[in-house]
Amino acid sequence: MMLMTILTVSVMIYQGFCMKLNEDGEYSQITVKIDDDVPDDNCEELLDNLKALLTQTSSSVGVALSWSAWPGQYTVVLPYHWREDKCRVSIMPAKGLTRYKTADMVVQSHSPYGVPTPLTLQSRGCGNRGDMISIPQQFILATNRTSPAFSTNSKLMAHQFVKLRFGIFDERGFAGDPLYPSHYTSHGEILPTGVSNTRVSGTWLSGQTPCRPGTEGCVFHPHGDNSHVQCSLGFLPSLPSVQSYCRHHQDIAGMAPTKQNVLCGGKSALEVIEESDDYAMLQKLNIGKVNRSDKTPSIQIVKEQPPKYILLLEITSSMADND
Repeated sequence: MMLMTILTVSVMIYQGFCMKLNEDGEYSQITVKIDDDVPDDNCEELLDNLKALLTQTSSSVGVALSWSAWPGQYTVVLPYHWREDKCRVSIMPAKGLTRYKTADMVVQSHSPYGVPTPLTLQSRGCGNRGDMISIPQQFILATNRTSPAFSTNSKLMAHQFVKLRFGIFDERGFAGDPLYPSHYTSHGEILPTGVSNTRVSGTWLSGQTPCRPGTEGCVFHPHGDNSHVQCSLGFLPSLPSVQSYCRHHQDIAGMAPTKQNVLCGGKSALEVIEESDDYAMLQKLNIGKVNRSDKTPSIQIVKEQPPKYILLLEITSSMADND
């Protein structure tokens, strides 16, 4: 009997190819993978918005880190079945070292985590790099580059990138969460859980209806004049005046029950960042703040190669004898 085996062979090489911090503070080899189940119907719009979002995200990360480091080179990997005529852009085939299944960011048709915004998966704890950033395609398609919300979206993405690279966590609470609640009480006053350098003006709403903190779906929304609020990016990215993280002495809340405070033992996000291996390397090389002029990132678009199949036929004398 002839033995016939069909093997699916992946031609990608993963080892040794990952996001890299260069000596000038630039992060390169950042891989953005578009999931196979994302259709190419809106390919042109998706790619245009994605490139704009990544470009502004790089700037937002640079500002948040005082231009000590910033994302400078992305490779966007498209599914092999996407068509150039739909995307209206020339697409090069991916080279063997491009990471497909271990991307830093993954654009998905729908968020498997039930959220409309990017989310960083973190399984390794405080100070350790995250697994990847999940980005719902609708978050990208809904991006309006002329809207004030575009700045907010880029800062949301910047915070996710910093979470991915440095192992920090959100500096806010979540409605209905028993571990990281949306509010806490200090000296008899109910306050929103978060990190900021001064009191934040706002209202508690459930949808569009005023609500009492602690009731289902009740969330704090900044409202009014908050131009005096300067930080923190992990709490208030929607405020135009907020572009960076608070230092420990700036945080008026002290030990609010944020995910960052709980999981990092009270260390601020900036403390975790500045104690990282990346910052140790930059300090060793005596790299200061870089000139932020002409820091537009490079964005390369490639298409993954279709799976290849190898047909193995085994013909031996023992096989012939058993025929």
